[in-house]
Amino acid sequence: MLMIVRKLRRSYCNYGNRHVFRPIILLVISMLYIFFVTTLIFYTSRFGNRIIEEHIKRVSKMTQMASQNKQEHYNVINNNYLFSSPPGDACYLRQKLNKPNMPVIHSFFADEATESVIFVGVKWLSQNWHQAAFVCVFDNGDISMSDPVVQDGRSFGYLTQFLIVVTCSMPKIYLKQPNFTLSLSVLNITNLDEAFVDTYENMTVCRPGIWPVKRYFLAMCTMVRNMDPFLPEWVEYHAYIGVEHFYIYDNAPYKNSTLRETMKPYIDAGYVTVVPWPHRPSSGKTFLEIQIAHENDCIWRHKHDVDWMIKVDVDEFVQPMNPLKPKIPDYLIDDSTLETLSSIRLDNWFFGRPNRTTFSYKSDSIFERNQYRPGRPTPQNIGRDKNILQLKNVHYFKIHGVKLGGAARSADPYNELRMVHYRMDNPRHRTFDLPDFRTLDTSMVQTWTEAKRHFDQILGRS
Repeated sequence: MLMIVRKLRRSYCNYGNRHVFRPIILLVISMLYIFFVTTLIFYTSRFGNRIIEEHIKRVSKMTQMASQNKQEHYNVINNNYLFSSPPGDACYLRQKLNKPNMPVIHSFFADEATESVIFVGVKWLSQNWHQAAFVCVFDNGDISMSDPVVQDGRSFGYLTQFLIVVTCSMPKIYLKQPNFTLSLSVLNITNLDEAFVDTYENMTVCRPGIWPVKRYFLAMCTMVRNMDPFLPEWVEYHAYIGVEHFYIYDNAPYKNSTLRETMKPYIDAGYVTVVPWPHRPSSGKTFLEIQIAHENDCIWRHKHDVDWMIKVDVDEFVQPMNPLKPKIPDYLIDDSTLETLSSIRLDNWFFGRPNRTTFSYKSDSIFERNQYRPGRPTPQNIGRDKNILQLKNVHYFKIHGVKLGGAARSADPYNELRMVHYRMDNPRHRTFDLPDFRTLDTSMVQTWTEAKRHFDQILGRS
């Protein structure tokens, strides 16, 4: 074919511009080139798809043979899994999954809204999992190829971390099942003798949360480890100004944690879900791995039952600044320009005490202990901003910003929303570099007084 094209081109050149059939010859050459390229692409694609098809046939045969003798897996959850408080249909890994030839997986669950199983994990930048083909093998013998994995190659912030989310279509038979089992494998497309590079086997997949699903317009999500004294005030304050539910990921060892008992009044009242998350960092990584994994698990679990999610720590409090809009939802409604946003960014404003005076957890409240602030908020984009996320527009997230998703907008810290940060009271950050606290500001104390009175009535406190 190429020889024919070369001969035609040579003939055309020999005849030059004087040849009367110049347009016809040029058209024939172009058509031959198009035919050649199209044929090459077709056979290359067919060969690649043929390899995958052969693997799928092999996997299907293996699965059918295994299914004939397997025991029933429904409703069987072993000691590798933990449950939230209050208990529901969701189950969580006691420890993350980690193999040399597989991505690190921190969580997975069945998302009935999209009829898919979702796996959330972390990776190194050098790992090209977006180029891999994943296969989900269900316990009834069905097989599903994963959707294309979106690459996370964006690096920002301190100690950069990279994410991976894998999704597989879920057979309709599982849509009403509280749990089922599957295996997740990386397909070996370079060696026909080995179907898989490696596999996570017998993974129990549960629903993402409480069933039946309850929708919230505004929720909060955070992770703590032995921070019980901070949580009652944090929950009561934010619930009073419009937060409907709190997902608190507990990073303490499950058996030693007291958080479930501390939060019991709020769990019983329907405000709080405590999620067990006792994972530890992978070799070569830091605690940020666990934090970022929990953030993206929370985002993906609640994409379809939470509209807006506040992502702040328990020493950080969102404060509405407009007296005519005293609740946080007031800033999230009746504005069509918010539809495509992934987040509203909150400027950080430290609050504390002059001369760093000492305190006791039992003395007053965090609001009354810290009534002073600097004259202006922390500058943006230096790792202090936090976010209110519109979950449907977020794909990957890391602590201070959306890595992949829609656009962001900054709230005006003087007239809309600001984040009050009581870093001085946080026992994990006593040496943190803080500004001078010279300006008296009692606005948070006023809101807290109202919130406390409100919850005294709800919880029956005298």
